[in-house]
Amino acid sequence: MGIKGLWEVLAPASERMSLATLAVRNQFEHSPPVAPYTVGVDVSVWFEQCQQPKWQRAHAQSGMNAPLWMFFFRLAHLSQHPIQLLFCYNGAERPAVKHGKRVFARDHWMVKPTHHILDAFNVPWREARGEAEAKLASMNVHHIVDAVLMDDSNIFAFGAHTILRNSSLTLQGEINIYETSNVHRRVAPELTTDGFILMAILCGGDYDKKGLPGCGKATALGMVRCGLAPALCAAAHEVESSQDALKAWWESARHHLIDDPTGHLGRHHPKLAHDMPNPFPTPGVTTHYLHPALTPPNTLAAVPDPHSPNVTSLAELAQQLFGWDDAPTLLAMFRRHVWGAVVVHDMLRDLKMTTMASHQ
Repeated sequence: MGIKGLWEVLAPASERMSLATLAVRNQFEHSPPVAPYTVGVDVSVWFEQCQQPKWQRAHAQSGMNAPLWMFFFRLAHLSQHPIQLLFCYNGAERPAVKHGKRVFARDHWMVKPTHHILDAFNVPWREARGEAEAKLASMNVHHIVDAVLMDDSNIFAFGAHTILRNSSLTLQGEINIYETSNVHRRVAPELTTDGFILMAILCGGDYDKKGLPGCGKATALGMVRCGLAPALCAAAHEVESSQDALKAWWESARHHLIDDPTGHLGRHHPKLAHDMPNPFPTPGVTTHYLHPALTPPNTLAAVPDPHSPNVTSLAELAQQLFGWDDAPTLLAMFRRHVWGAVVVHDMLRDLKMTTMASHQ
């Protein structure tokens, strides 16, 4: 998923640390009251991961309703970190085709039961107008969430500035942190939102898997460094003269591939230029990145204060979904997976409500 090869391109900009260290470094080193570090999560990515057989085989207790148990298990472990979570679901206005497949309008079967699980954990969730990753990127841009937990690099093309990457089952150990400020310093200052869109157009992304045939990540990054991204996005924004502007961009891109006037490509690419389709990019692909279905920024609701899981609701759900009918099993599972989240969220709530005077 995402922009082909982008994680490798961004490797020099990544930092590694535990999620707990990240939360403490960014929030809890200040005087009270303190709001927890807020992390947005795209539920659709979890749906795909929780249905992978390798994850279900990794846990002997997955049993009944294995994908939902994986979701519960992963959420329980993530809730034991000193962070506030916000989950986001895809909406009705998402693109009709993604990853080369048609997107069906009906809800995924896991939507309703995971609503119940999140509600029982007192974890807030939102539904996007279109794609959840676009909404989460907008919330990141407008500082409603501090970071987005995401394995799909496509989110950079929507403008997100802080991405946490960890595709393990329990999210234990260290995570990779990507901040666009580090990307600009360590990879290329031209890798702005426009630059990421051009990377997606050339390498292939969620809306066009092919990209420019034969164009690898190094050549694509060179094209970004040539300064071609802003002109492409400006041309795609045009209404009346878009065809002329896109034609001019196409000719400019071929010129850079053939002659490498800036030296950023490192060599000439006449075959790539010769094979570039006309028109290129495929009409509509750039628009998916530039104009996703979003609610206006001034209507984005703040993330509510942290609350501890509702233990009664969780017990009822566990009985219904996983067959934990006997008290010893229920208590053992809660001791292993739930009580830690209760303690952490009690602490987060107290830290949010504590004043400087009471602290002294």
